[in-house]
Amino acid sequence: MVKVGLLTLGCKVNQSETNALEEQLGNCGFDIISFRKHADVYVINTCSVTSRSDRKSREYIRSALRRNGNAEIIVTGCYSQREAAEVRSIPGNIKVFSNTDKKNIAEYLIKEYTGKKETNKNSLPFKNGRTRAFLKIQDGCRRFCRYCIIPYARNELYSSPVTEVVGKARQLVAGGFREVVLCGINFGYYDNLPGLLEELCLIKNLDRLRISSIEPVDVSGRLIQLIKNLPVICPHLHIPLQSGSDRVLELMGRGYTSGEYGQLIDSLRTEIPGMGITTDVIVGFPGETEEDFRRTCDFVRKTGFSKIHVFRYSPRPGTEAAKMKEKVPEAVKKERSRELLDLEAQERTRFWKGYMKKTLDVLLEKETSIPGLGAHFTGFSDNYIKVAARGKAAVNSIVPVRIESMGENQVVGEILN
Repeated sequence: MVKVGLLTLGCKVNQSETNALEEQLGNCGFDIISFRKHADVYVINTCSVTSRSDRKSREYIRSALRRNGNAEIIVTGCYSQREAAEVRSIPGNIKVFSNTDKKNIAEYLIKEYTGKKETNKNSLPFKNGRTRAFLKIQDGCRRFCRYCIIPYARNELYSSPVTEVVGKARQLVAGGFREVVLCGINFGYYDNLPGLLEELCLIKNLDRLRISSIEPVDVSGRLIQLIKNLPVICPHLHIPLQSGSDRVLELMGRGYTSGEYGQLIDSLRTEIPGMGITTDVIVGFPGETEEDFRRTCDFVRKTGFSKIHVFRYSPRPGTEAAKMKEKVPEAVKKERSRELLDLEAQERTRFWKGYMKKTLDVLLEKETSIPGLGAHFTGFSDNYIKVAARGKAAVNSIVPVRIESMGENQVVGEILN
């Protein structure tokens, strides 16, 4: 059997694409192994959202070549889309697929290594122990926020037809997945997201439907009502903030104010008590002053996010922000990042405290041993709280867990029989 190691960097869309490739190759007889092992073929789905992402992409290409210098290295994703020549300059058997051609990787490998011309399109998903499935429904963005490279790497807009999405979701449910996570580069370009959600919620035995990252301007009143009234849709949204300063938001070209963002969060919390709101924040954007940063910290305290991804601004060649002159020193970026991460931990803990001695329904994803706690299952509640649960149960089951304490990275509780 041909051994294939897969690696995903970056967003959930990349993860969905890699999962689809894993499914196709697994169902056609390829041996899907850990990327860290000796493989005949390595597929690296790269990211380019920051300069660190670019660097990591190159490092993983070279690490695959060190493990097997004769392996074929398939490189795709946003980094190789932008820097195809740079990727090809790395010595080795490297083939680059653009984001547009990414869908053809399975067909290429199957033809190259088995002689067959088509993938097995009618097979059930290659589950491989997963409990949540990432389902890509949309690709491309043309918003051109001034710091973001993604519209340059994924400029072609595409929305999967409703019938196609529903069909794939049915397959995933039939394959044993309990939760389907909808992924897109920018849901604002999907023609009718609420209509799609209504169709998906009719699927028999679909336990959970989760929406991944969505821009604040795309969270409509109808969407809020659907989350409120359809129990299958998880009460959790990841809504990027990026800054709590109106001046910086305008410099970024985000298209909303902190007040408008705050009103949206208030509406969500009023309509859906217990709603989990996670977000992204960029520190050190060109021109960000200490006062701007303080406004962001104040906004975070006032809003009460359940998790924050903190990014130090990284200039992306070709974007408008990369040309801005008022650079923030790296030392200042690091200090602001550290302070905001400390604040994030405080706000996350405050959100968790609201669930002490209460019960959460948790999808158990794996069984593990936690230092100081022993054998536990870990998984997520519908509002995206990570939970470590002790007791008798099985992976891929949804169980009630009474929350008793808080750990560093999760809450801890007892499975109720």
